[in-house]
Amino acid sequence: MGYRLQPIYRCHLYRQRLLDRKTKELLQVAVEAGLKADVDQIPGSIHVAIQEGASPMEVLEAMQCVIMPMGALAYRRGLQAWSAETGIGLDK
Repeated sequence: MGYRLQPIYRCHLYRQRLLDRKTKELLQVAVEAGLKADVDQIPGSIHVAIQEGASPMEVLEAMQCVIMPMGALAYRRGLQAWSAETGIGLDK
């Protein structure tokens, strides 16, 4: 899976504040896709977002938000990771 955060950063990023964990993970997925992260780096955030109550379609919508500002290549990488993590084929 992707990189691991040091405990001090994890505390600040994921403790409950105004945004819930699901929203933070959806943002993480969009940012990772937008920054063209390696395809094998993105599924970790997708998995946690779904564990926190996001539907696969909510994760997909979060990634779709990066199409215009970041380009189709970024979206494609995110889409590949989404398909691998959710088991939903891209040909459907």
